[in-house]
Amino acid sequence: HNQGITFTASLTPQLGGNATGTITFVDGSNSLGKATVANNSSAITVSTLAIGTHSITTSYSGDSNFISTTSSALSQIVGKCSTTAALTSSANPSVVGQVLTFSATVSSPFGSVPNGETVTFQDGGVAIATAALNGGVASVNISNLIAGTHNITLTYNGDAQFAASVASISQVVNKNASSAVVASRLNPSSYGQLLTFTATVATANTPTGSVTFQSDGNTLGTVALAGNSASLSTSFLGAGSHSITAVYSGDATYMTAASQPLTQIVNKASPSAYLQTSQNPSVSGQSVTFTVN
Repeated sequence: HNQGITFTASLTPQLGGNATGTITFVDGSNSLGKATVANNSSAITVSTLAIGTHSITTSYSGDSNFISTTSSALSQIVGKCSTTAALTSSANPSVVGQVLTFSATVSSPFGSVPNGETVTFQDGGVAIATAALNGGVASVNISNLIAGTHNITLTYNGDAQFAASVASISQVVNKNASSAVVASRLNPSSYGQLLTFTATVATANTPTGSVTFQSDGNTLGTVALAGNSASLSTSFLGAGSHSITAVYSGDATYMTAASQPLTQIVNKASPSAYLQTSQNPSVSGQSVTFTVN
């Protein structure tokens, strides 16, 4: 459909010579046009034939030397216009929550383009949006793709004039970046004192997940986030210098993150001593027990 088709009619004079005059090309009972005979032939190009099967005949007008004649019918099949679909993304790779614009273009090699028909956008075979073509172009905005690689497909189903076509792209969606810091409420401290470490996770929106607290590479415990922070208390750190880190687990939206180490100083405790006696006053020769606490 819409493709230029050239029909050529040839005359064969039985006794030779060159015919003149015109040849009329007919589609069924509808005239397609006339063409002047030159060198015993004429041709006409048309691009208006409707989709379907057409019976094309020619009628020679005759001239002073040759009588008029009509050709046998030629069956011309006209199919739908082929189309080519193309799909692009406004950002690839992207991050979770980012608004992506998927743009579709449906074109035909014969000039005209589909207009008004609906195209479907799919993610892994599941429809996520539809849009109407305007001059062969349509676009949609999508912001809910989860982290991972998505097979985004554009499907144009065609219509009475245009054949269907499909295009696809691989859309990569990454998790958003995050960062973590850890702080101590008491630094330095003394052996036996209760220490509270607080981790704060920085993200664009409120994250989920948990934070694992570590001391010198050993796990102290894991605490679920409440908002953007999590806290852990312990009194079991020995005297000395300890490297404290907080590791955020990440979630469906945000990547994992580890804090810079915090140096926690735990000093030796300063005990007090007192003396007790088992008998006071006592008498000479009596056994007395002295106890130091």
